[in-house]
Amino acid sequence: MSSKRTANEEPVRIGHLLRDARLRRRMTLVELSEATGLTKGFVSEVERDRAKPSIASLVRICRALEISLGSLFDEPSTVYVPKGERTRIDWGQGVVEQRVTTKAEPRLEVLDQTIEPGGGAGDEPYSPTGAEIEFVLVLRGRLDVIVDGELFELSAGDSLTFPARVPHTFRNPSTRTSTRAIWVLSPPVG
Repeated sequence: MSSKRTANEEPVRIGHLLRDARLRRRMTLVELSEATGLTKGFVSEVERDRAKPSIASLVRICRALEISLGSLFDEPSTVYVPKGERTRIDWGQGVVEQRVTTKAEPRLEVLDQTIEPGGGAGDEPYSPTGAEIEFVLVLRGRLDVIVDGELFELSAGDSLTFPARVPHTFRNPSTRTSTRAIWVLSPPVG
């Protein structure tokens, strides 16, 4: 199957790429409008692929977002990460994470996490900078996730999705069995 477009195919949609870049920079539509001299409504329409910007307008938007114009038209790359080459992070609180995706992936971050019995993120809730949404899938064991003061008791096969900006924390409630979970953050933590 060829990935090349033909003349009859729909044009490349870039609105979501611009929106993602704006959100990664924690920039509002108003701020982008002011930085580019374009109206907020027009920028919003461009992000929803309902308006086609001129090249000059697109260049101004890209400059304000600090991205290259060419990056909007790059084909998505395929990245292979062998298990033995994952980035390992040892939190020291009984939590070991391995980054499954690379740092170069701008859309999401996937973490393979092992939590020893009694281990976790600590009692103080946190909110990661940059991520909008978090998802966790428990592969083995049990995981208590506290989101905005509400306790969710997850077992193997259970998942939870929540806004990343809401204060949260997690822990393995078991005294005997480790927990393994996959966490997905989008966009990646800054």
